This record gives sequence, C-alpha cells and structure tokens, in this order.
Amino acid sequence: MVSQVFKTLPEPNVLFDMLCDVCDPNERFYVINNVVYNRLKRDNRLTSLVTTLRPHYHKSKQFYLDNIGSNGYPSFLTVMRQLCRSWEYSYTSKLKHTRSTYDLILTIFCDRNDYTSKIEKPSSNPNSSNNEKQIPKHENNE
Repeated sequence: MVSQVFKTLPEPNVLFDMLCDVCDPNERFYVINNVVYNRLKRDNRLTSLVTTLRPHYHKSKQFYLDNIGSNGYPSFLTVMRQLCRSWEYSYTSKLKHTRSTYDLILTIFCDRNDYTSKIEKPSSNPNSSNNEKQIPKHENNE
C-alpha cells in the first residue's frame, strides 16, 4: 500500500505535461489559479485527468475525484495537494483577495526540466513481486 489515498502512485508526467500547456511559463514552479482551472475545464482536460487518476486512488477515496465535477475548483486543488504530497513536491497555498472576491492560488515548486527524476524507477529485481511505485525518499547529499 503506497498511502491512505493512493493504491499506486501515478507518474508525475500525468499532471505536469497537462500543466505545461495551461500554466504561465516559468522554469521553477507552476501557478494554479482559477484561470488555469477554467482552461482545463474548457478543454475537457479535467475529465481526462480524473479518468487517468481514478485507478490509482483507493475506492474509498475516489470521492475526491468525483467532487472535482460538482464542487469544482477547491476539490481540484485538494487533488493537486494530494499529488504533490505523495511525490514530495513543495507547494504553497495562498488566499488572494481582489475586488471583494477571494481566489485560492496553489504554487507547485518543481523544475520543469527534471520533474520525472523525483520518482524512483521500478526495481529490476526479478524476485520482486511488488510492481507498485513506492513513495520516493529524500536523499541527503551533505
């Protein structure tokens, strides 16, 4: 079991390839706001993301994905935070107040050029029967 939310850990490219197309260009981080959410919704990318992520979630936790359609943006941010936590990416969440409205902004800190290096490659040991991706461990090179 990988975590309480995920049965298996999805590849980061599932999310980051999609975000590269809709987020403003920046080498070090992705900013997810209501504009990005609406772009994903308009291009029907949210439904494809939910379909891709569903097999990775435990059955009892799939309501997080179902709520993206009904509850919208806050549920989408919850799923993004779950993914970031499982991949051990740093993120910040801010509440921005503009003209009597509030906007939740999630910033994921990730180098766009090497986000795939954070996930450990599956073991090539033929005796290993566990094909699930494990949550990566931080390495301290000091």
